[in-house]
Amino acid sequence: MSRRYFVESPIRDAAVATLVDAEAHHLLHVMRAKVGEQVTLFDGSGHEFEARIERPRRGEVELAVLSREAVDRELPFDLTLAVALPKGDRQRWLVEKLTELG
Repeated sequence: MSRRYFVESPIRDAAVATLVDAEAHHLLHVMRAKVGEQVTLFDGSGHEFEARIERPRRGEVELAVLSREAVDRELPFDLTLAVALPKGDRQRWLVEKLTELG
């Protein structure tokens, strides 16, 4: 599985994308990625972008966008969950987690 990184500004049809702050730090210093390596970017628009690392700098990384692909994140099945509601904080936690599932 390719490494995925969130880009704050929309990529749309741009040929260049920039990772900043924590995402750039994680890519360069934690994952130790080098110039020329490919990663997957996403911007929350429902698309993923294949990109190649071009220019790492302090606090940011410039990437060349190679391709764009629409991604369908919907599950191919319906999920029905039946549980007895617990008391107190556990009920709140359960509702929170079920909401996160969608």
